[in-house]
Amino acid sequence: MIKKLFTLIVLLLLNTMQGQESFDLGFDSNKKSVYDVTTGKETIIPVEIIGKNISKNFIDSKFKFSVETDSAKTVLPYTKILFNNKKSYEKTFSEFKKDKSKIVRETIYISIKPDSVIPEKSNLTLKLIVKDSSDRIITDENTAFNKAIVLNLESGSNAPYSKYKNLSYIGTNFDLVEGVKAQNLFFATNVLSHPSKNSKTGFYLSLYGNRAMSNTENIDENYITTEVIPFDSIQAIRVRKMVSSTRTTTTDNIGAHFSTLHPIFGTLKSKSEFKTYFTASIEFIWKRTNILTEYGEVKHVDSILSNSSIKNHLVLNSLQPSTQSVNEYAFHLGPGIFLALENDDISIRIHHTIGYASNYFLTPGSINSTEVKVEQKKDIFYTGRAWITEPKTGLTLQAEINNQLENPRPFYVVTLSKAFKLDKLAGFFSPVTAR
Repeated sequence: MIKKLFTLIVLLLLNTMQGQESFDLGFDSNKKSVYDVTTGKETIIPVEIIGKNISKNFIDSKFKFSVETDSAKTVLPYTKILFNNKKSYEKTFSEFKKDKSKIVRETIYISIKPDSVIPEKSNLTLKLIVKDSSDRIITDENTAFNKAIVLNLESGSNAPYSKYKNLSYIGTNFDLVEGVKAQNLFFATNVLSHPSKNSKTGFYLSLYGNRAMSNTENIDENYITTEVIPFDSIQAIRVRKMVSSTRTTTTDNIGAHFSTLHPIFGTLKSKSEFKTYFTASIEFIWKRTNILTEYGEVKHVDSILSNSSIKNHLVLNSLQPSTQSVNEYAFHLGPGIFLALENDDISIRIHHTIGYASNYFLTPGSINSTEVKVEQKKDIFYTGRAWITEPKTGLTLQAEINNQLENPRPFYVVTLSKAFKLDKLAGFFSPVTAR
């Protein structure tokens, strides 16, 4: 009798001591924002659980915990939710705390795949439940502050990144050399897919047409042979005129650019809006260069007699404005750095690339021949581009510089355009009554 009473007292004391003992098990925070949750597309969200002061008594007592959806507080249409690719998540304290560390951390991955378009304001609330060996829910012993976490979800169409994902631009080029004036059509379509937890490699695609700033070269006065007049059977008179000239070069570009995006400097794990990517890029550019030559006032005319057997009067240069066109096809391949800052207020993208250039020049063959000569030049290129877009108005300022190492030919481009989503393009071509 005395022995049984003693055993009962010991058990009561142990239960009292265990009741006074506490532990801390909860989430790393109580709120987190997640973007780009799109219908039919899986989004994976990392959630961290932190445990402190988990003593041997709780481990020996076979305490366990689970992460579950709090349906009463969750605002979300029917959605497939997985925990580490399983329908539920449960662990014993002994499985969670495998060593003598005072603080234990573990990340679980929540997979969300909505079956329908989610409302503008949606959330997924998760709660952490602790139970003892008899499945009794433990509340008082757990002193953690973040026993629940609210994942605020936004539809992909409302996410900052997706606002700028597929954009087209229509605007004008600026020619600062001829004074600040807008001229000629500029157009572009950019598709940017940021790397994510699901896909650690993103991509950037750009199709564009622009005009580089014109380059004006003033040539000092010199003698130009303008005519050759027959004198006799073996001689001819060459007429020369002293005149200055101006050569203006303009280049129109149509290009296609593709880059793969690889996160660097912890970009994928960072919560910052500023992203840094290493890129592998390839680009094709068709450059059509027009060279306009104009002549000034004739200052002096002279003639010289030369040995030449011609029968007809030849006009070599009428000193009228003339234009020469040259077609160039450029292929660029090389690495680069892509910087992006995108939020609800602004989108800034800067891309630097350097690498190998293979340039092909197409020039006519001999007179009265349909032959076209192709000349190839290899070089090292550098390209720098910047895009700044204001989302409310869609106004976009774009600047570009392109040059080569062995045959320097700097091209500068500045454009001002209106950005709009790619899916809105059809509205520009629909009948007025249908808009």
